Amino acid sequence: MRRITCLRRPAEKNMSHPKIPDILSAYFEHPHAVICTEFNSGLTNFNFQVKDEPGKMFFLKIFRNANLLRIKSVATLINHLQHYRFPTPEIIPCLSGDYCWNDGKEGAIITRFIKGKYPENTEENLYRIGNILGALHQIPASAGLLQGYSLNYPELLKQVYNFDGVIEEEFSNFLVSINPVIGNIPLSGFPQSIIHGDIFLDNLLQTSLGDIYFIDFEGGCVDKSIFDIARSVIGCAMINQKFDLKLTKAILSGYTAVRDFEPIEQEYLYEFIIYAGAISVMWRYTEFNIRRPFENKKNLYKKLLIPTLNLIETGKRIFQDAIYSNQI
Repeated sequence: MRRITCLRRPAEKNMSHPKIPDILSAYFEHPHAVICTEFNSGLTNFNFQVKDEPGKMFFLKIFRNANLLRIKSVATLINHLQHYRFPTPEIIPCLSGDYCWNDGKEGAIITRFIKGKYPENTEENLYRIGNILGALHQIPASAGLLQGYSLNYPELLKQVYNFDGVIEEEFSNFLVSINPVIGNIPLSGFPQSIIHGDIFLDNLLQTSLGDIYFIDFEGGCVDKSIFDIARSVIGCAMINQKFDLKLTKAILSGYTAVRDFEPIEQEYLYEFIIYAGAISVMWRYTEFNIRRPFENKKNLYKKLLIPTLNLIETGKRIFQDAIYSNQI
């Protein structure tokens, strides 16, 4: 009898994944001795803390609504980053040697467990986050990595327009507000690199020694570096639903200590922050208000809608004057 302990999230039912026994059997020689406890984290994936018989700790992520090509690409990317000693948890192979489990329909990966907490958004921490991000964007890409971020504005917009139900007025007005700004972004000319794609404070871990690890690379791919920078501002540099300019400058200072901004990146950072905000808002709206309506999550999009609108109201010139004054 396999001993599997799964704590359910209080907000949702039936979250303990039925395929856990199969996954554990693929990774551990004695799965009956493995304890698997569900984390109350992640918007759409199933996340578990795993402890094997010798007492070693691991982190299990079962992907929901992700194709197997992307899951395999995540495993390839993590291994590639490990080769360059990038601070992300080491991925663990299955007994077969494969670096991800799949049954043809769903997939999962297991990594080393990093004991830590989400970093606070202090200037010191954000400088370090920017510094690590700059190092990520310097790592050369390799064969097997996906090209292009999985979420894009036209595709999300299509989901909204194809929806037969009622679109909330606040969300509709948001689309009207962001379109002129996003329309200013050139279609080409931006440097590309490996990107994380989803840099929020809860996708980072800080150890007791102060080391910061980047986790949750399921959005990782090769795409515009500037998107990752903008996404880190969205995810880390807000206070009271407004972008804090000192925290934004801290990210950029850490980043440019490792990698220079190209002139086109400096010119269009403002638009890309709004674009990154729009992607996050639209994904949350389509995921929890259209694709999988869920009462407790239907207003999650508003947490990013408000600061994005606030930045539009601030205006590009005021933003640039504040960010680029006194040289970064």
